[in-house]
Amino acid sequence: ELRAALTWLADYPHGCLEQTSSRIFPLLTADGILAAQSPVADRVADYVAAGVRRVESMIRATDFVMWPDCNSAPWDRDVSLYAAHFLVEAERSGARLKPASRQQVLKFLRAWALSPTNSISAYACHTLALARAADKDRMLHLYDRRADLGLLDRARLARAFVAVHDRPRATALPAGAASPASVKEAA
Repeated sequence: ELRAALTWLADYPHGCLEQTSSRIFPLLTADGILAAQSPVADRVADYVAAGVRRVESMIRATDFVMWPDCNSAPWDRDVSLYAAHFLVEAERSGARLKPASRQQVLKFLRAWALSPTNSISAYACHTLALARAADKDRMLHLYDRRADLGLLDRARLARAFVAVHDRPRATALPAGAASPASVKEAA
């Protein structure tokens, strides 16, 4: 079943921003059983590089776009955050990003970290920390307002604190959180 699922994923014919990121993200850690079952095990690096190039082709001056040949940003900020997260994780796994792409993604993330929407700010802080460009001031601001954060936001912020070696705050964030409100939060 896993092999069939990976074959389907590798050959998925659609390629908007979210679909490309979602198709390649699992391949970033394609080792162990995943690599043994993967129909593309010997070409994972090529698939990842192609996915990175495609997502980079959807970077514009102010945001990502949904398709390489369009200029309008996604209607949902989470899609752009997800694409930025994908590129950061791709780089962490050894893929090479164009320097201009990396700079633009970090610029986006820094701006999104200042969002008044907690979920956007927490996800941006999480991804900046993974990129070794943490916005500690914003992380502390969110930490001080943790009572206003949902479970997923707390989890992302906790991972950001782990990335900057602040385990006490990372450990404190889940305390007092409400039960998961969605499948996404439960995951």
